[in-house]
Amino acid sequence: ATLRATWTSRGGGAQTLDIDHVINCTGPGHGSVVATSPVLSSLAAAGLVREDGLGLGLDVTADNQAIGADGHPHRSLFVAGPLARSAHGELMGLPQVATQPREIARAVTRQLALATS
Repeated sequence: ATLRATWTSRGGGAQTLDIDHVINCTGPGHGSVVATSPVLSSLAAAGLVREDGLGLGLDVTADNQAIGADGHPHRSLFVAGPLARSAHGELMGLPQVATQPREIARAVTRQLALATS
């Protein structure tokens, strides 16, 4: 599915772009991660993500799939970095920062292989 993203630069000019993927690398603010992020708010409103029970980020499975409002993991929506801290702890060290995205890349590769076979 393609997403249409519109943003306004600091200079005031609005731009719109059709995109296939969104990567939020800003890190969450504890306790209000969904409410303070337009991207996460829209994903939550669509039922694709939910906040974790600790208020640290998003609810995810052990293999980084986002858990939706219905309590089921979303097959093709993964969460990396600080937003997954309730499942993995604080991802501060280089080994964790490097390992988690690699695990997600492997999962996506497996899904793509299944989809094309």
